[in-house]
Amino acid sequence: MRTEEQSMKEWLGRPFDAQVFDHARANLWLRKLKWPNTTEAQLRKALMGRDGCKK
Repeated sequence: MRTEEQSMKEWLGRPFDAQVFDHARANLWLRKLKWPNTTEAQLRKALMGRDGCKK
């Protein structure tokens, strides 16, 4: 059975390096979401903005 950790690493789509993870930057992007009613589209837009994707 897959663990939640395995699922999250697969969802991330790239290796996760806890040493370089920027909590402040992550929190900045999370604050842009409309909690608690965040839609998948809103999350996708925030993550793509975070990663510098145009669309």
